Amino acid sequence: MPAITIRQQKNQSSFSNSTTMPFTLTTTNDNVRFNGAVTLSSNVRIDTGSGLGDVTFTNATDQSVFIPALGFTIAATTTAPEQAAGPLPAVVLVGGVNSADRDETIAGVTIHGQLAGALAKAGFLVVRYDKRGVGQSGGRTESVTLQDYADDAVSVVKWLRKQKSVDPKRVAVIGRAEGAAAALLAAARA
Repeated sequence: MPAITIRQQKNQSSFSNSTTMPFTLTTTNDNVRFNGAVTLSSNVRIDTGSGLGDVTFTNATDQSVFIPALGFTIAATTTAPEQAAGPLPAVVLVGGVNSADRDETIAGVTIHGQLAGALAKAGFLVVRYDKRGVGQSGGRTESVTLQDYADDAVSVVKWLRKQKSVDPKRVAVIGRAEGAAAALLAAARA
């Protein structure tokens, strides 16, 4: 496997003048994504999201969607059966440990991307999404908890149940590693 170099750069600037409240702008970027935050005071912070991550795997019926969550937007991909008819059963795939993109790419293998394609061929509509602060999803990761990841999965389930092509009584939540624990918590509440 070829070596990959990721260069990361962090910049921080403070601004103050007589007409505005002092604020600090912090940005972190690498060749994969950009994260930014504006800190207006010790109690107020506005995240700009991570916005530019690449989607690395596509199925023939993939559609990009943005799902509202608690204070940010979750970037996701839906994969539908090629011959979709009537309300479909649906599956939400929850990412595992650390910074999981929607394809759950591990060692170059796009686990969720390939699993979504197989589930769609079996007749399911599938949603896979970038975890908060990863890829194109907003949100912050430095103090995230397992419950926060479960909340994100619940947001996806609630959005999915509102889709006309989905049978709201047949939605499954599936995860691997940390995603399995978040999926269990989400399924109990969704």
